[in-house]
Amino acid sequence: MKRLLISVLISIPVTILLLIGSGMAGGACHCATIITLLFPYGTILGTRTSWESTGFWLTLLQFPLYAAIVASVRNTRLMLVVMLLLHAVAAFLGFTVSGL
Repeated sequence: MKRLLISVLISIPVTILLLIGSGMAGGACHCATIITLLFPYGTILGTRTSWESTGFWLTLLQFPLYAAIVASVRNTRLMLVVMLLLHAVAAFLGFTVSGL
């Protein structure tokens, strides 16, 4: 429980920093490549659907959920590989949906 709480508490400021950094990088080049790469689930829902608020919450909760999943499983190395593959597929779908 302590490991779970610490990992989620660490992931919250990391999420905020990544969100601000990717937004600033996207504003510098007038594209959404960085934010789509880091936060693909929010991009998928927010781009082509009318679920913008759900996409916003997915964007905010993505990395805390990742941290909670990794902290709660026994085989963390396997889970990290699975999550990396799922994130890569979601990023590909995000690029496809947003037209980048």
